[in-house]
Amino acid sequence: GGLLDHGSDCLCLTSFTLGYCASQRLGFGPSTFFSLCLSWLPWWLAQWEAYHTGVVRTGGAYFGITEIELVVASIHLISGIGGASVWWTLIPVPGFPGGVELRHICTCIQVTVSTVLALLNLCSALAWARANGVVLAALRRFRPMALLAAITLLWPVTLPGVHLRLLCASVSALYSRFTAELVLCHMTHEEYPSPQPALAVLPALYIAGILGILTGRVGDVAMFVYTTWCVFDAARYITDVVGEVATHLDVLVLRIGKRKG
Repeated sequence: GGLLDHGSDCLCLTSFTLGYCASQRLGFGPSTFFSLCLSWLPWWLAQWEAYHTGVVRTGGAYFGITEIELVVASIHLISGIGGASVWWTLIPVPGFPGGVELRHICTCIQVTVSTVLALLNLCSALAWARANGVVLAALRRFRPMALLAAITLLWPVTLPGVHLRLLCASVSALYSRFTAELVLCHMTHEEYPSPQPALAVLPALYIAGILGILTGRVGDVAMFVYTTWCVFDAARYITDVVGEVATHLDVLVLRIGKRKG
């Protein structure tokens, strides 16, 4: 139950964040990718801490997926009542002549909450790692998330307008893939991470974009193929895990069986 619960959380977290960004009409600019990273990091670090300590404390035991759902529902409700333009409303703030847009205030709140929650899990995990002499191993397991977050933040800033829709699909699939694996490894005590060839290609594509190689038809084909690979790899891994769990429990999850008796 915990495996399927936390595994589904790593999928819906991205959907919640994109829904939040869509309600504010942020588009596929830096703000959307920034929000994705702010949503991903605290929850991933909670699973990273659980992998080492054996204790799951999503959001430092203060703020989890349920609270995120309530926040996103509130964002949709506000947009439904006031329209997307409500987020451009200027709110009086001392020290800012003319006020600050509501969407920027929301971003500041998101940054603050995400930073606090991420630091809670990070400090707890590193304290446990130092006590057990496995700091380097813990940091090595952090590399996939660090690499993904770095490229996700840098790409829309340094390569504005370069395949941002495909990038969003790619990084979302990559996050779902290696986070689902982290959840599984925490439950099964297997070594994490396994080789991630799709993730390893992402920095090469970013460098190609900086060099101007991703423009034109060649770039379109390369990014489409890469995105398809990432989505297929994530879907294959997740369905394989669900299938194995269902087989172990002798239940049907991905298909409907014949009625017995």
